Amino acid sequence: MEMADCRYISDFGSLRLHKSGLRLGDKIAISPFNGPKQEVTLTRLSYRLRRGESYKYSGEKSEILIPFVSKLFTEYQLRLCSKDSETSVDESGRYLLKSIGINPFKLNGNYTFEAFLEYGDIVELEYSRLEIKKKHSAKESSVLPLNKKIIESELSVLIEGETGTGKSRLARNLHDSSLKNGPFVHINISSYASTLIESELFGHIKGAFTGAVNNKMGAFAEANRGTLFIDEIDSLPLGIQTKLLLFLDNKKIRPVGAERDQQLDVRLIFSSGKELKNLVKEGKMRSDFYYRLITGGRIKMPSLRKNKKLVTQLLKEFEIDEGLYITPQLKDFYRSHSWPGNIRQLLGHLKQKQVLSGGEKIDHCSLDDELSLNVIEEEVLEMDSEVRKLEEVKSLYVMKIYNRFGNNIKRSAKLLGVSPNTVRSVVRFSN
Repeated sequence: MEMADCRYISDFGSLRLHKSGLRLGDKIAISPFNGPKQEVTLTRLSYRLRRGESYKYSGEKSEILIPFVSKLFTEYQLRLCSKDSETSVDESGRYLLKSIGINPFKLNGNYTFEAFLEYGDIVELEYSRLEIKKKHSAKESSVLPLNKKIIESELSVLIEGETGTGKSRLARNLHDSSLKNGPFVHINISSYASTLIESELFGHIKGAFTGAVNNKMGAFAEANRGTLFIDEIDSLPLGIQTKLLLFLDNKKIRPVGAERDQQLDVRLIFSSGKELKNLVKEGKMRSDFYYRLITGGRIKMPSLRKNKKLVTQLLKEFEIDEGLYITPQLKDFYRSHSWPGNIRQLLGHLKQKQVLSGGEKIDHCSLDDELSLNVIEEEVLEMDSEVRKLEEVKSLYVMKIYNRFGNNIKRSAKLLGVSPNTVRSVVRFSN
């Protein structure tokens, strides 16, 4: 059979594909419906995804065998296409997936016969899946803080840490590194009213309660053969803790109003921003549930103020992902900042600076000064519980600014909106 004609990137918007399009050297994760997840590094100009009894790819040929259920002719081609019609296929090429048979594929939930693939895309070929992964990313190259045997096992995992430390991000990486073929489902317990949590987790049948006009598939059923990430497990009501404890023991759930249990294959990952031991002492968490949570894998996420290496890693990752340059001076400043909002605050701050800079270079600006001022204000207010005189608080605040900005009187005065002599007198008196 003749190979499918290639489309050119310029036909579809070359700027976006230049940044996020699938290219030589990138990886795709293949999850056949009847076998473990596999990973393929793209080194060839073209691949054929053909029918096979089971997944098979040796790397020697360009054929990847994938099991298909349909008896219709089903075949797909993944081909590297050049930037435009005048350019030969090279490092600027991006991969196009095209249906050769009469069956379309589903891309991020929508059916199509042809599409350039981008990082983060999910492709469904009947009951098998392709996940488009990125090659050069600091977050993927980092070592997961858990034994590989635990990552690839069925043991549940508990992730603890302050808000914004990347618990959701880590949960996704754990799923991607596991042997689970099914989906990754994320549910945040604190975002639901306590009366709805049971239905959201376990589902319900029609007529189970007022308003249950249809059957509902809960998060557990959605995550079958995959991973369910239960965020903020510290918000789970006592009664539902018992039901979840039963699932951890026998892998069975019972939807609200149902008469029979359902057997499911779901790997659980939990997260908490609170100290769970304290919840047990306060009677808000069952002790048997607590001990069950901590007997699987357990990870404590450090805050950014205690993990300067992670700040460096995140800055490098942001530069690569966004095609930007962050000056060394600004990187030093970010490594010295306490980041009370952790990863979420850092990435949000960088995004804001990126939008306002309008270029490919990020340097120190007034947004960074405001960042420091906000933290200094919090530090001054939280120094101790003793009531201080206003003049003393003012002096402490001026000294915080002065010390934070390298003992520079002129810059400190400008930030504070006072004269250099005012700052100089406070410094002289304090010393």
